[in-house]
Amino acid sequence: MRLRSRRDENEQGSFKGTAGRLTLNKNKMKHLLKVIVIIAAFFALTFLLLKTTGVLSVEQIKMWFIAAKELSPLYVGGIVVLLLFSDLFIAIPTMTVITLAGYFLGFRYGAIASIAGLIMAGVSGYWLSNFLGERIFDFLLKKETARQEANLDGTGSL
Repeated sequence: MRLRSRRDENEQGSFKGTAGRLTLNKNKMKHLLKVIVIIAAFFALTFLLLKTTGVLSVEQIKMWFIAAKELSPLYVGGIVVLLLFSDLFIAIPTMTVITLAGYFLGFRYGAIASIAGLIMAGVSGYWLSNFLGERIFDFLLKKETARQEANLDGTGSL
């Protein structure tokens, strides 16, 4: 005699308890999508502000590189690293910066500067989310029930 598992029951068409799980998953996704939309809107807003004010455009970045071409490659590499690092906070056309870095610095030095900037942004983003992520998450979702429902693994982390 074989014991029947929940998997066997589900395969045979008995979906006992599944509706409750689906509702719970929809609630989790609803609150998680709210956080994603808020963060995406924030970055889109910074991009639109920079684009409409003309503070940072692709042409301006190109002009900086052209002016910096007369400088030492270390300065140009530093500009690339800073631009890629600042992409962590404001929307910067990353691929344009990387492409122009390769054009003005050459493959080897452009790749080194680009990788350094991307690693700095990645490590800093990880560090910030590790230390400030919970506070930002609590700020974005005010209700305790919403925070619990958006919690994916049930341990307090996303």
